[in-house]
Amino acid sequence: MALVLLPALLLPSLLLPTNLHSSPCRPVQRAPAPLAGLFDFLKETPEQKAAKDRAFAEQQEMLARRRNPERMAEYMAEVEARRAAGSSTDRELKELQKGDGTGADKLESWKKMKEAGMVKGVDDTERDAGSSRLGSEGLIAERIDEKLPYIDDGYVDENAPDPMKALGKLFGRKDPK
Repeated sequence: MALVLLPALLLPSLLLPTNLHSSPCRPVQRAPAPLAGLFDFLKETPEQKAAKDRAFAEQQEMLARRRNPERMAEYMAEVEARRAAGSSTDRELKELQKGDGTGADKLESWKKMKEAGMVKGVDDTERDAGSSRLGSEGLIAERIDEKLPYIDDGYVDENAPDPMKALGKLFGRKDPK
């Protein structure tokens, strides 16, 4: 009987490592320790402090501008000038996208505008490097489809069945002909 129990007693000691600290599997710290203490400002890096100071200076400038009507008017004039410049560059593209009503293809005109630099393509836009994951180049900050020639045109298959008519027939509605 002692011979039968001996292998059973030795088996757990063979499976477990004798020194747990020498194990190759150590827990990985996935996130930095959160900072929420009273003296955490003493642990700031110079970059963090500079970023915080920059943000505070921008906030103070914005508050001073809101209190001063002349500075606010000047700021709003700059904003309106930027908006006007942005909308004037897109005006010709919007005209092209609307079309002339004839149903003519707009692709050749769009390609000419792109070659002239009036339209930015997907390759011309900057991508956010911080959002690149799993081989992706990163996100784009603006909508791409707004710059394409067919945004205001849709495709309707005339031969496709109408689901609303089929639903009406299901409830006993007769097809008006």
